[in-house]
Amino acid sequence: MKSFWNFLKKNKLYGFVNLVGLTVSMAFVLLLAVYVQRQLTTDSFQKNADRIYLIASEGHLNTGYWLDKHLKNTFPEIEKGCCVSNASDACEFKIDGATVYGSATCADSNFFEIFSYELTAGSKAD
Repeated sequence: MKSFWNFLKKNKLYGFVNLVGLTVSMAFVLLLAVYVQRQLTTDSFQKNADRIYLIASEGHLNTGYWLDKHLKNTFPEIEKGCCVSNASDACEFKIDGATVYGSATCADSNFFEIFSYELTAGSKAD
């Protein structure tokens, strides 16, 4: 071990290049691990998470209404499909006389047949 430290003292550029290379490679390994962990645990709380797939663009969850029908006709192994669209990012809603600010999302009527979200109020049938 002592000879290795002496070698690094004599060859400082070599030691610096190795240290930077090790640091950069470890950073990429950590980023890759975080990415894989996020991909494997996204929506894993859903009842049928292993059978649910998402088709969306980068950063947006909007899909065209026709896409669901087209995919079902093209791929008969698709059991159910649901189109979701972000209606507005920031809206003002009047609920029982109170003003609430939020976003609105529209979905097909079979949304709760596919996803197992719990509602705080109302019923899934409505």
